[in-house]
Amino acid sequence: MKFIRTLITLIMPLLLIALAAGAVSATTETPALPATLDNVRAYAAAPQAGGLSYANAGGVLIAGSENVWHTVNFPQTAIASGIAIDPQQPQTLYVGVANETSLMRTTDGGETWLRIPLSTDYDGAVTTVAVDSAQRIVYAGTDHGSLYRLHDVGSSMILAGKQNFSEPIEQLAVDAAGSQLAFVRTTTQLYQAVDNGLNWESVKLLSVPTALAIANTTPATVYVGTMDKGVLKTNDGVLWLRANEGFEMGPGVRLKVDALTVDPAEPNRLYVAASYLFGNTEVHQSPVGIAMSQDSAASWQMINNVTEIAATALLPVSGKVAGVYALFSNSRTPFALGEAQPLVAIDTSTGGPSWSQIFATGALWQWLLALTVVIAMGVALTIRQSSRAHSLLTSVAIFRRK
Repeated sequence: MKFIRTLITLIMPLLLIALAAGAVSATTETPALPATLDNVRAYAAAPQAGGLSYANAGGVLIAGSENVWHTVNFPQTAIASGIAIDPQQPQTLYVGVANETSLMRTTDGGETWLRIPLSTDYDGAVTTVAVDSAQRIVYAGTDHGSLYRLHDVGSSMILAGKQNFSEPIEQLAVDAAGSQLAFVRTTTQLYQAVDNGLNWESVKLLSVPTALAIANTTPATVYVGTMDKGVLKTNDGVLWLRANEGFEMGPGVRLKVDALTVDPAEPNRLYVAASYLFGNTEVHQSPVGIAMSQDSAASWQMINNVTEIAATALLPVSGKVAGVYALFSNSRTPFALGEAQPLVAIDTSTGGPSWSQIFATGALWQWLLALTVVIAMGVALTIRQSSRAHSLLTSVAIFRRK
């Protein structure tokens, strides 16, 4: 009995440690289980070929490359929204929050996070984020039309300006190489930063902007998709040139850009989803498909013809020629185009993660500890049952002797 009491005394601390570790893990960590690139709401392509890209999949932050994705440790109380990667420090990631006006920052690839409140009151979801690495400035835009300017001081972020626009902010684009070019696209207008982002001026495009991107070339090149003038580009924000060579347009036909993106690893490579517009009083839209340029929009070549549904976003595979996914107006599941790998769906409806997935979460020691406790308790119970049986047999033998 003394042995059993000693064994139980040793077991109880182990059991308490296992329970505490499990509670902490359940409240602070998101297991890095396999995930499907589905229901995509935001996407940030890897700055270098072969690096990790990040996506907001229905409010959950995931990371991966082409068709291999996993969930990222992210505060469970926060719903992920807009995403931006620091191109000079790919381990540094900024994620907007949808259910509060806040920004989350990690400098270690998602192991730890710093919460950065932008407003004491709810000022809209942070739907788009951009990073100016050279100036150490981060911009965060909300669906209420507020633009926050933050200065990175290393261990923390300091609010350093706010601008209110009359429309929701759809996109932000910033040059990270030091040109100080920064742009905001709202629902109907384009704005350019002046005074290093402390003020903003409207850009006269003579068309409604529909897409926005900046390529970190030398000099930096800004691309804007429009409602009826196709692609416009500039190196200074003053002189804008049309860049539609390769699209066949007859008389009376206008070119609408439905989506536009730049390959961060190869900034001379762009992808555009476009449609033809016909008519004046009654406008008809006919999707053209997805085109690629490898010479900074000097010319375009079709890589996929889509004739029924217009694309709403393009997700490039960094460093891969003709590697891009498209989102369409009827689906948020990426569709592989060109050389992009088709996505492989993972069935998670059969009762949760497998044992191999659980052991891959990095909490292996907790499971081993729990297993040790179970084995020890089993041994204790076995010894106790054996002791009872021995006592019973002894009593029976004594009785028979009598």
